[in-house]
Amino acid sequence: MNNSRLTHKKSRKGCLQCKRRKIKCDEQSPRCTPCIKHRVSCSFNEREPSSSLSASLVASPILPNQLLDLELLHNFTTATSDTLSDRVGVNELFRVAMVAESFKYDFLIHSILAVSGFHLARYSESPPQKRLYSEAAIAHYNTTIQLFRKILVEDITPTNCHAIFACSGMIFVGSCAQPRPELDYSRVLEWFTLLRGVSTVVNPSMEWVSVGPFARMVNPEPAKTKTNLDPGVEMQAEYFDSHFEALSSYFYQTSTAADYEVLKETLVLLRHTFVGQAPHEVRSLFWWPVMISTEYLALLVAGRPEAMVVLACYCVLLFKREYRWWLDGWPEFMFGVVRRELNGRLGIWMRWPMEKMGVLGERRERSESSVDGSPGEGGYVGSEVSGTSPF
Repeated sequence: MNNSRLTHKKSRKGCLQCKRRKIKCDEQSPRCTPCIKHRVSCSFNEREPSSSLSASLVASPILPNQLLDLELLHNFTTATSDTLSDRVGVNELFRVAMVAESFKYDFLIHSILAVSGFHLARYSESPPQKRLYSEAAIAHYNTTIQLFRKILVEDITPTNCHAIFACSGMIFVGSCAQPRPELDYSRVLEWFTLLRGVSTVVNPSMEWVSVGPFARMVNPEPAKTKTNLDPGVEMQAEYFDSHFEALSSYFYQTSTAADYEVLKETLVLLRHTFVGQAPHEVRSLFWWPVMISTEYLALLVAGRPEAMVVLACYCVLLFKREYRWWLDGWPEFMFGVVRRELNGRLGIWMRWPMEKMGVLGERRERSESSVDGSPGEGGYVGSEVSGTSPF
């Protein structure tokens, strides 16, 4: 009986990088497969090609899905990047610095392609194209979440913190821009959990981010005066104070002492968000969901009507702010979920948000003077949207 063992012939012509890592090299030229996978330079590529080798090099055909990704990246750099912030110079960071950083990290490039896909799907007039862009965006978004969770298991470092911060902003936008086929309370709860989870991870590295390529996104700007304040950034206190005070009194009379303190604190945070009395970052639409207490979130998870009424007031804030394509329909979706869950309970306290949301006949008006990011002459989505963003 032949007991000889099969052996494989060791490669002695592998690239230097594979030899250093002590892994098998497939000797593919101009770059071996392991070096391509690990995104490192390959010594094969550094060799001076002979004239006969240069003549034999032919690029592989570009596949349809690759062409679609190139289209999404082009749209992001030429259009989507201009719709994500109103801060001076920040859009240029999206267009240049963020895209450059994304070539180093898979999770960031997927998040960019996801947001761009949602952007194109939002304005496409062709049902097949809308479906194509939407499906591509959802696939990239789901991949982003998977990769992002894996990277968060590792330590955040001064090197990768910039990509993690940028990706967190793209996740915020994508979470609002996703299609919403039906009212689902769990979708709202998942959104709060997502924002709070990402914020918890990113916040400790903000000192590093504040001195990196995205410093302008996080460093506060000088306070805006009443003469140059963007429309919609602040609302007059009379607009909501009487309702908030009456609602707080109702909670005092009907809730336990512990629940009342939670609800009162949540209303105070919401009021600060309405009037814009805090620094630049605080005026972000996403500040309130991040800052609410775990106790209030527990009330939401438990389906407590009082907590849902407060959430309905937050929907008014999103609804009344300057128009953004990626927010379009999200406050209405959350508000519809709240109304369905309440099913008529606390109807008197839902009247104010219902009036402000246009449910009781008040017609919603959009400023015709603001550019909404609708398709331009080139077929891609236009730019220069004013308002607020996660950045």
